[in-house]
Amino acid sequence: MPRALVALSCCLVFLTSCRQSDSGGVLEVPATLEQSVTEGGPNPTAVTFDLTNLGNCPLAYTLSTSTVDGEAWLSVSPSAGNVAAGASASISVSIDVIAPALLPGNYTGSITVAGTCTTTGQAARGSPLAVAVNLRVTPLGAAIAVSQTNIGVDTNPVADQWSAVPSNTLTTDRGAHTAIWTGREMWVFGGENTAGTVGVGGKYDPLTTQWAAMPTAGAPSARMGHTAVWTGTQMVVWGGTSAASFGAAGALASGARLTTTGWTAITSTGAPSARLHHTAVWTGTEVLVWGGLSSSNAQLGDGARYNPVTNTWSAMSSVNAPAARARHIAVWTGRELLIWGGTGSSGALSDGARYSPGTNTWTAMAPGAPAGNRLVSAWTGASWVVLDGATVASYSPSQNVWRDLPDAPRARTSDNAAFAWSGTELLLWGPAPGDRYNPFTGVWSPMATMQQPSARVRASGVWTGVTFIVFGGDTLTDGASYR
Repeated sequence: MPRALVALSCCLVFLTSCRQSDSGGVLEVPATLEQSVTEGGPNPTAVTFDLTNLGNCPLAYTLSTSTVDGEAWLSVSPSAGNVAAGASASISVSIDVIAPALLPGNYTGSITVAGTCTTTGQAARGSPLAVAVNLRVTPLGAAIAVSQTNIGVDTNPVADQWSAVPSNTLTTDRGAHTAIWTGREMWVFGGENTAGTVGVGGKYDPLTTQWAAMPTAGAPSARMGHTAVWTGTQMVVWGGTSAASFGAAGALASGARLTTTGWTAITSTGAPSARLHHTAVWTGTEVLVWGGLSSSNAQLGDGARYNPVTNTWSAMSSVNAPAARARHIAVWTGRELLIWGGTGSSGALSDGARYSPGTNTWTAMAPGAPAGNRLVSAWTGASWVVLDGATVASYSPSQNVWRDLPDAPRARTSDNAAFAWSGTELLLWGPAPGDRYNPFTGVWSPMATMQQPSARVRASGVWTGVTFIVFGGDTLTDGASYR
């Protein structure tokens, strides 16, 4: 039976004291806690760990949870309490995939632990700490073809194997397109080929290995350099350029939303100015669009927030915002939008900032990652892994620090690599061969070369919760799936 992996990554240092001179103590909990669950449940048994006060005064603690997707699948009990010096409290972590009806895929969240010495009111050293929670929900389903006698049931990943993804003959070839995973299908939109920019691309079901047509009525115009994000119920496409080869003169300030029933136009009222090479992330309630390149080829340092439920835009603060840039990278941590790198008016940038939608404020990020405008990145649930060529670094928002990671075996950029986060590893393919990186162990591993995709650039990569799908690339309509 398909299983889901619940990985609770917790490597904590939690110090309590009544005076700054106290030595305090160290709290360590298991690095990984695993449970099994399928789509639709039953839910896994609650996981417990001990919160120990090794300081010399009573500790008052609080625990809170958040999830990147905004669904209430993660909870802890108790949420607050007191621990005497030298004593421990048992914390229970619960996962619920039934009530929020989670679709198959990877979900990330965090548990924030904070504490104070009740004698002095002084914050415990190291407080607050974030505990990363990674949830994988694998699909439960079967597919049958009337022309066959076998039933193909999706199963757990088989390590290090490629299989072919058939050509999408429903639409034209494309590179520099976007691809998102809905929990059931990969949806492809936009890009360009030798004839120019392209629009609707198709829907791929890896369970049946079949392509289905994407609606064309009401679809956004052909474009590239746009963004596409999945909200849990719809794909939001915005911006880009109608000109081939990323021509800024054709920058667009339009977009649309695609659900299973069709396309709906995004309002232009309050929308950001026309742009391409911007970034967009989904917070659980809004799409945050920021930066990019204007139609006059100038870098932009502004953005806006889009609510697909009300079809409305609202402005993002510009106070302490990062310098104007394009081709930067961005990620949503569950609490904040992180922006890093890109190209500014004077060249490649090696700085960034954090944006909190709750307070509509920006905070500068510590330096430490390399400059770059075609970076590859992945959010692990606790840290942001950034790859610049073969140089790798990770950023911890809870500590506001960067640290160096082992170099990649070969250099890659976002233009020549398809990439995705599997829940435990960063998967990279292109140029061949592919590589896997585990940031928890610091180990790089090569991917199998048998049946790997043919040589290509500007391909897309998505993680389905079970497989890594590499699709398209310049002049191509096929791909491959990696387990």
